[in-house]
Amino acid sequence: MSVSYIFDHENNNSREQKLQQLLQEAQEQNQTRQQERLIIILQEIVELILRSRPICRQYNGQPLFGIYLEIYNDVKSKLLKAIAEKIEQSNSFPPTSQWLYLMQTQIFQMILDNAKLKKLALAAQSAPPNSGLRSYALRELVKAIKLSQKLIRSRQHGSSPKFEKLIYEEAVTETLAYVCTKIELYDPERGNKKFMNWVNFKLEKTLIKCRQQFSSPYPIEISCWPDLENIGYKNNQPNLSDLLYQYIEEDSEARFKSVFIQGHPQANFKNIALARLSGHTWKEISQELQLSISTLSSFFQRNCQKFKDLFEKEFKS
Repeated sequence: MSVSYIFDHENNNSREQKLQQLLQEAQEQNQTRQQERLIIILQEIVELILRSRPICRQYNGQPLFGIYLEIYNDVKSKLLKAIAEKIEQSNSFPPTSQWLYLMQTQIFQMILDNAKLKKLALAAQSAPPNSGLRSYALRELVKAIKLSQKLIRSRQHGSSPKFEKLIYEEAVTETLAYVCTKIELYDPERGNKKFMNWVNFKLEKTLIKCRQQFSSPYPIEISCWPDLENIGYKNNQPNLSDLLYQYIEEDSEARFKSVFIQGHPQANFKNIALARLSGHTWKEISQELQLSISTLSSFFQRNCQKFKDLFEKEFKS
């Protein structure tokens, strides 16, 4: 267990205890109609909750500024009002810390309308390229996009929900990467002047590409596979793919099994190669290993090249 985990855990416990104490005091002040003291306590509760806010974090310890301060103040105001109303009803529905954090998330989602998202995009666009401020602005923008729930949803195309979820997650990842690397291409005057129209247009195209890529039996050519097929064999000799399958399956020195995608030992070259030689599609392999097709095919292609000389030496000898 890391030291940082221990400190975080202790801080969370301390914050939780403080919240419970403030909520209880707020209920007591509400019952005695001590309004001035109640307002102070409610402000303390809001400040404490917003310490764990999902976006609008400080940049290098500096005070919030621009659109980040604007969003923070809007959320703070609405959260204060929501908690005050809840305290007023506390006799029958007392607020809890879980309710407070849920309310914070809901208010952020409500605040992050098209206008706010556009301002966040323009802030990222105007930050100097390759600067710490640009990185900060892009992180805030990506988190805000996800939190806003304004990304288009994946439509069913006859595939299983699990498969559609896999495609959608891959497309969203690619789209958000595009937003970060191509933010200069965003034109605030196009797409009905809505930033999310630009994002969702890209997401829609990426979904189509990912669906085609996942569904195609052979979406990506593996360079050394065709090269190996060109190695000369007489008609009465076994098919090359059969020999290749046997050689990889035997893997006497565990060369192929020991090369795998980091953190996923089952996604090793041996398993993937045998699956391809058995006729499994990338879609099927992707579903089985729970990894994106781009990750799998990129890994496979790199290692085909890595083992190319070994294969050619083995089958030409």
